Amino acid sequence: GSFDTGGAVCDAQYDYYGQRLATASSDGVVRIWSADRHMMLAQLPHQAAVLRVAWAPGKYPAVQLACGAADGRIAIWREEQPDQWSMLYSHTVSGPTVALAFCPAEYGVILAAAGGEGRDIWFFRKDRGEVTETLAAHESGFVAFCWA
Repeated sequence: GSFDTGGAVCDAQYDYYGQRLATASSDGVVRIWSADRHMMLAQLPHQAAVLRVAWAPGKYPAVQLACGAADGRIAIWREEQPDQWSMLYSHTVSGPTVALAFCPAEYGVILAAAGGEGRDIWFFRKDRGEVTETLAAHESGFVAFCWA
């Protein structure tokens, strides 16, 4: 079998357990797949090409997926019931979303995000439900980053 994504795949990430695959696609749709059956489980629409996806750490009961698009919009989705998703939060960064990563589970649910035209990293904390701080990091913008 294969994964029919409907557009060019810009990013793909397995969930914490390796059971599902999220694909970010140029057609503006994030698709969630069963990794073993190659069957699409859900589609999460966006207004622009989706460039990045990131799963929250697996130890949290509500599965969350962050998606970053070419228009700078970042959306955090929560799985309410199996294969039924709702948007939990949305934020816009400067330029296309080029970097997106959740921190390690021992620090809670914190998402870091950066746009390609900006110099800041944005930090979203789930427990507060908002962007809590920004970090001025580089004068040239970002290509990628990761938690150490």
